[in-house]
Parts: sequence; structure tokens; C-alpha cells
Amino acid sequence: MDIRNLYKIKEKLQARPRYELVAAINGNIFYSDETTQPNSSKQKLGTRLYWLGALSKTVTCVAILKLVEQQKIRLDDPVEKYLPEMQQLKIQRADETVDSFYLPVTVNDLLLMLNDYRYGSWTNEMIDECANMKHPSDMISVLIKYPVIKYPCITYEYGFGHDVLSAIVERATDQAFSEFLSDHIFRPLGMTNTGFHIQSSMRKQFVPMQVYDPSSRKAKPCTEKTRYEKCSDYESGGAGIYSSAEDFLTFLSAVVCKEQSGLFLSSETASLIQKGHMQVYPQNIYHTCQSDGYQWGYFGRIHANQMISHQLSPIGTVSWSGSPGTYALLDFKNEIALFFGAQVLNYPYFFTAVHPEIENLFYI
Repeated sequence: MDIRNLYKIKEKLQARPRYELVAAINGNIFYSDETTQPNSSKQKLGTRLYWLGALSKTVTCVAILKLVEQQKIRLDDPVEKYLPEMQQLKIQRADETVDSFYLPVTVNDLLLMLNDYRYGSWTNEMIDECANMKHPSDMISVLIKYPVIKYPCITYEYGFGHDVLSAIVERATDQAFSEFLSDHIFRPLGMTNTGFHIQSSMRKQFVPMQVYDPSSRKAKPCTEKTRYEKCSDYESGGAGIYSSAEDFLTFLSAVVCKEQSGLFLSSETASLIQKGHMQVYPQNIYHTCQSDGYQWGYFGRIHANQMISHQLSPIGTVSWSGSPGTYALLDFKNEIALFFGAQVLNYPYFFTAVHPEIENLFYI
């Protein structure tokens, strides 16, 4: 990577929706930039708040791996060991009949999204019910009301698996999920602008959420509450965490930097995050992001073949994104962490163009 070429990033991204982009080597920020944010001139760069969307899953993954390190859970433990009510799940067959079934899903299966707790036609119903909850373990009673369509641990489905993992954290520790994250991740790393619950005094810190209008090809302000605001009391390990650019970069750096990771995670745990646990990238991925040349792991995509992907990041680089446009990259070879903050829903070009473009611009 030639740092002298970083000036090209802003030039390339100037036509994109407003954003904030920060990157660090060995935990030290070497790049920080943004587009102008309305009504935020008094806020320090890096302190504005973003709903992370699916990047919340990376935090949940680290919480689970910390419990593995503490020998409180095992990756091959069946989910029912902590959530016995999951045995009540039913399956809907092709003829639309609903039957009972039992096929153990493990903690490892959930980390790899090998389950059928999918986001689907009933997602909005789930959101409405979760809006009145706080704890992920309470959500399980809602989840088991909806039958699965495929047998879990056989095929990949993008969905509520990380909310189930959050419930496992609560049952295994007898702590609220937010309390465990605060005790073992946020507070030790000094992440003071990260959490689930919004205080009224914090609302001005949030980057306003927008929604992309394909007819005008412009991002417009959201006129209704988003699913993140509706469920801001619910501690979702799948999509419910907000953070600032500086805070989340601190988290990513703690995972990717050997010196910091040794204090935060064991080397064995860090190697699990770098590992391609599924050699074939799931084709029914929720986001229409690039999949050719990638494997699948606990944090999402793992770069496996530059000739096929046409991406310049090193082999083994891990990356993932969230539906508001957030994006994270972890380059374990060079100990680089990158966070891209954006808040535009339904903008497909984040996943097919913007995020791959950012990844390549850092490695010209």
C-alpha cells in the first residue's frame, strides 16, 4: 500500500452519499476523511454516531469467542444446551404442512449463519414484537413461533442467528447482553460512544438516516422511524449496535493488531476470525456484495483469490458490511483496520461498487 495515493480516495468518492472514512495501522489512525454533514459542524470528526447494522454481528462474534476463551461455552455446543425452548421449532414442508423436528444447531453453526432463522416475509412482525423487548433471550419465544423452511446447519441463511447468539451470551453468563459487552469489550477498549440504548441528549450526535430513491437516484431523508429506532431498546446482536467511527475503529484494531489482540483476544481466537470456515462463499447472501474469490468466516467475507476477485487487498483480508452502508475491513497481514460510516438505506451500490472501490483504493 502506498499511502501517498490516499488523496485519490476523496476524489473517487466525492459523488457518493455522504460518508466518514477512517483507517489505522497498528492501532494508529493514518487516514481520516469525511464529506460535509449537515448540522454537525460542531461535532468532532470520528465522534458522530452510526447505526452499524450487520456490523453488530462482528461484536457478537467476539463476545462468543471470549466466552469460549473463558471456557463458559464450546463452539460445538448445541444451542439447546442454553436455550432449551429452541427444541420447539417446527419446519414448514413443501406442501405447507408444519411438523415438529429436531436437528441440533451448534454455536459454530450460528456463527457461520448455517441456520434457517432467516430474515423473511415475517421480519417486520418480528421487529414489531422485539420493539417491546430488551433482552435477546426474550426474543426466543417470538422466534420459535415461526417455522423454518430448510433444515438448519445444512444450508446458509442470513437472519436472526446472531440474536440467538446474544441470547446464549445472556444464559451462559447470567448477564444482560449489553452488560457483558460493556464489561468485556466496550469499557476495556475505551469505547464510550458505543451501545444499544439512545438517550435524548445523544440524538444530535447521530448521522441522519436517509433512504435511496431509485426513481430520482438520490438519497432522501427518512420520513418514518427506521427499524433501528423502533427497536432501540432491544439489544440485538444482529443489527442493534450504534457506534462512532473512532470507537469502532478501536474495536477493529484490537482484533487485527497482534500487539493489541494479544491483550484483547488470544492468538488462537484471532486465527479463528481469519480462517475461511466455508471454502465456498454462500450464493444466497443477503447483500448483493461481491462473492467471487472469497471464502466465508465468522466475520463475513475472507479474501481468497485476487485473480478471481480483482481486488488488491492481501489474501486473508476480512470484510463485512451493514445495510445502512457501513463497512469494515481487517487486513491481518499489514495490521490495518478500516471503517466506512454511512447511513443510507436501500442503496445497493454500497455493496457492489463503493465498498469494493474503497478496498482497492487503499492498495493502489
